Formats: sequence, structure tokens, C-alpha cells
Amino acid sequence: MKLHWLRRKIVAGISLISAVITIYITVDSANLNENIHTEDVWKANYSCNNHKALLNIRIKELDYYSDEIKINALAAFTEVDRFDGETINNGAFELRGILNRGTRNFELKPLGPHEFIIKPKESYSTIGLVGQIDSEFISATGRVWQPEGYVGCKGFDMTIIKS
Repeated sequence: MKLHWLRRKIVAGISLISAVITIYITVDSANLNENIHTEDVWKANYSCNNHKALLNIRIKELDYYSDEIKINALAAFTEVDRFDGETINNGAFELRGILNRGTRNFELKPLGPHEFIIKPKESYSTIGLVGQIDSEFISATGRVWQPEGYVGCKGFDMTIIKS
């Protein structure tokens, strides 16, 4: 009799824990949906070969799945002179990638190393970003992704501006 009573208490406790976990996961996913929108702008600062650059990423399309969000975006970069801050070069290209709903890790990569919408004046390669968005959805940090064979770019820090 005591064993039957104990078994019912354990089953009830496990059911309660399961319900709490399910509610938490649902709330976390809903929070992510409310914090990422089309037309948001992600402003990333990074450097390549000792030149500072700004990458403005405009979110164009979001596809929601159970554990991730697929992102299509337009990226426009401006490279500035490290001494006087004047614009040296600029260009634009498309980015595609995913954002993991649970970890807030993301990976955005260009369509190809030279697939520019607006081609820069000099020989440049497109870049991507691999990082993590903070819990407040206002900033992110990570590393600059470069096509194989390209080197010289470092980490980035990013601010997210809501649409």
C-alpha cells in the first residue's frame, strides 16, 4: 500500500516538472519570436587587416521552425580609414543563415565569396558572422566568418536596432 502511494506521488511530481519545463520552453521560444523582426537592423563593428568596418544587416525574411529561425538578410559594409575615419570602400551582399532558438547562437554566411549586389572598388571578399545574441536581444558578439583561404578578419560586436 505504501509503495502504491509513493509511486503515485513520484508520477505526480514528474508530471509537474514536465509541465514546468514545457511552459518554460514555450515562453522562451515566444520571447525569441517577439524579439526578432523583419526590417530589424543589426549593426556590427569588426576589423579586417587593420581596417575598421561597419556592417549593417537588414533582416529581410524570417522562417520560423521548432528549434531555429532561418534568416535572409541584406548586408551593407563601410570600411573606414583607421587614421582619419574617412570612408575607404563600401559594398553590399546577401546573407543567409540560422538562429538557434534555445541558445541564441546564429550563423550568417554570404551566398558566395564574390557575390556582391554593390561591388566594392577593390578586390574584396564577402564575410559572414558567427556568434550569440545576448539574453536582452540588444547586442551580440562573435567571430567573422571568411571563405576558405581568406584571413585577416577578427571578432565583431553588434547592436540590434528594432524595426
